[in-house]
Amino acid sequence: MFKTLKLAAALVLGLSATSASAATFTYDLFDHPDGALSAFDYGLRLDYYERIFSFENGGDAQLVYNDADRTATISGTMRESLGNGLFGELWSIVYSLTGLTDLGGGAFRSETSSGSGSISLGMTSLLLGTKSNGSYYFELDDDGYRLGGHAGFSSDTFVGRGWVDPYPNLGGANDFLFVAELAPVPLPAGAWLLLSGILGFGVMKRRQRG
Repeated sequence: MFKTLKLAAALVLGLSATSASAATFTYDLFDHPDGALSAFDYGLRLDYYERIFSFENGGDAQLVYNDADRTATISGTMRESLGNGLFGELWSIVYSLTGLTDLGGGAFRSETSSGSGSISLGMTSLLLGTKSNGSYYFELDDDGYRLGGHAGFSSDTFVGRGWVDPYPNLGGANDFLFVAELAPVPLPAGAWLLLSGILGFGVMKRRQRG
């Protein structure tokens, strides 16, 4: 039975490695504790629309980065943050980036104005363009950006930040700022079927010996 368990464990590791080599990184997104407006839960701030959105408080969004084709997409829902612990409706968000510079280990940077998308509620759709901070447009990196002094975070925490501006010279703060955690990679259904078959075979062999 022990040999069967060792074989199953080896298969899990092998299948996980195969999944990891797919060059796709999926992150769950959370509000950054060092948001510019302390009264608001803040993951996306849009001064030009006078709205702020939270990745938490019922929101559920992920960032998927493919380091083979150098693309990334944020999709899911965000909760409008009204300040002082008050929240509004759930909005749907889709924001895509192309032509990215790979920084290794699931990190990337956008050095071109390739970002586009929107955050919407019913018939209302707020455009999300792209804007440079002077050196780049968007970055996801495990450098603990602006997390110093916040308990529970380390210097190797993934932080995403990017500037949005669908219209020129809007002014104000219009940007993403969030903490990202790698989501668990589920094994394919076929892999679970294979593992259950191996374990079942091991149990049967043990009963036969008994």
